[in-house]
Amino acid sequence: RAGALFQGIEQGDERDNYDEARFVAVARDRPSLVKPGEFNRWDTIYERVSQKDLPPVNFMLHVGGQVDLQSSFEEAWTLLKRGTIGEDDQKALEDKAREILRRAYRHAWNLPHVRETLASCPHFMLCGEGDVYPKFLTNK
Repeated sequence: RAGALFQGIEQGDERDNYDEARFVAVARDRPSLVKPGEFNRWDTIYERVSQKDLPPVNFMLHVGGQVDLQSSFEEAWTLLKRGTIGEDDQKALEDKAREILRRAYRHAWNLPHVRETLASCPHFMLCGEGDVYPKFLTNK
């Protein structure tokens, strides 16, 4: 059994009835890896969060494996390794590398039903090393 404490909610506040909190938790929910015809959990999640006749989902918890960054990380890493060392050039390279990673998130989070689900309720995201690169912390 787990519990959580959220500060800032006053006693007597209508939100202090924790029996009514509803959330969705997902892991390894990389929407860009779903192939046509495969089960897409985002369709199911969207269907649930958009149903107005059911109590609302209070938040969604993402526990690692959000976006497939492997190829984007490799592209950004290669850009930085092969780049020039000049201070202005380094900043420009870092900006380009950052944009490569942002592009991966934009793609994954703008797929059908993903965008609508993300807009429907608050989201908490816990990143693991796989959200950067497979075995990022152990790869030498």
